[in-house]
Amino acid sequence: MLQNQLFQEIPFSSIDENILIGHAHNATHTSGCTVIMSSDGEGFLAGVDCRGGATCSRETDLLKSGMLVEKIHACVLSGGSVFGLDCSSGVTRYLCENQVGYHTDVINVPIVCQAALYDLPMFLQDEIDTIPSQQQPNSGSNKGKFHLLPNYYEMGYQACCNARLSIQENARQFNSDNIDHHIEMNGNIGAGAGASVGKIHGTQTSMKGGLGTFAIQVGDLKIGALVAVNCFGDVIENGNIIAGCLKKNIQKKDPEVDDLKTCCESNADKFSTIFADTEMVLIEEYLKRKHDLNGFVLKDCDGNDHKQFMNSSSQHAKELQRACTNTTLGVVVIGRNAKFEKSQLSRIAAMAHDGFARSMKPSHTLFDGDSIFVLSTHRDDSQETTTTTTTNTPSNIDKKEYQAPTNLVGSLAAYVVEKAVIRGVKSARSKGGYLAHCDLQFHNKHN
Repeated sequence: MLQNQLFQEIPFSSIDENILIGHAHNATHTSGCTVIMSSDGEGFLAGVDCRGGATCSRETDLLKSGMLVEKIHACVLSGGSVFGLDCSSGVTRYLCENQVGYHTDVINVPIVCQAALYDLPMFLQDEIDTIPSQQQPNSGSNKGKFHLLPNYYEMGYQACCNARLSIQENARQFNSDNIDHHIEMNGNIGAGAGASVGKIHGTQTSMKGGLGTFAIQVGDLKIGALVAVNCFGDVIENGNIIAGCLKKNIQKKDPEVDDLKTCCESNADKFSTIFADTEMVLIEEYLKRKHDLNGFVLKDCDGNDHKQFMNSSSQHAKELQRACTNTTLGVVVIGRNAKFEKSQLSRIAAMAHDGFARSMKPSHTLFDGDSIFVLSTHRDDSQETTTTTTTNTPSNIDKKEYQAPTNLVGSLAAYVVEKAVIRGVKSARSKGGYLAHCDLQFHNKHN
């Protein structure tokens, strides 16, 4: 764990004055998107690392070493799963209208990278509940549901407009040390609007996730993370679960899992009687059902294959189908004082995933699409010096070209990602029947 005497927390927008962040949502705030772009239209050098088994993304191949395009002009996180990828088209339209993009002979082509998370249960159920029962679409069919989806194209465009409107506010926050100014950037906002966590038993026992930001400054080096927390597993702080899969019946005792009671009871955090503990549930399911849950190659008790099992009407199969709907997304932004190549940024993105592993258990599962982008705001014509936190910089090296150590920045990236995940769930508020972390704090205080 890093010692906070070595750095200070800063507002996320103060990483660089050219950062613009915009959010947009559907009418019920149950799905949304977040866009990060630059006010000068120059874009960012970027890297990415996708670790989950169910990613949903756009233009990530362009971030590989050896690809023609060096910079991206916007990075988008959204809900909506594959439907939410339309947000990038709206962002592309906005950038094109503002003459931003990769220059060609006929038009500037905006390069927009995106990753989307799965929040369909929250907003679709919310929409269906507003329809008279006799007119509601069949739960087992897509018919009648597509028109309930938000217009993600317009949502992406609106997020850009909202980002542009925030320029004056960003300038004020860039010159401010007040972290409280950024409280509105966390929780049920943007890509975190429909996020939820702890879904191994489906939506009935999962909790509200959200968007979280966290940024620090070490010497002249600034780095921060913005994360939409929508994980299959539980969220962990200091070794204790703070949000995740709730117990179906807190008072129920299962004599078949006596051997696991010691493991569960050894967790001494104050919410230990509330959470099922996803990792313990996986073990319990394995011992009780003898299914190969380690690889999620499922067979029922009669030996039927995975497809037949998942299409069955059993309660366990339905729960697992609902559990296959996750993804936590992150964007790490590095201030302009640090200069990196594209390959180094992808390495930093890989190291940043340690922040997911520390704060979400389990993480990077087959049911998650965990992805992290890393954006560098460095400008080649910047008059500011490129610095390192080490004190033994050789005197014969021009500081303007001195690169901050990749290992250091990767370690810091993991730290800010971990803190952003925790802030995301702590800032979330109850929505659509999903309890939030703050509700558990209230419960614990009064019981």
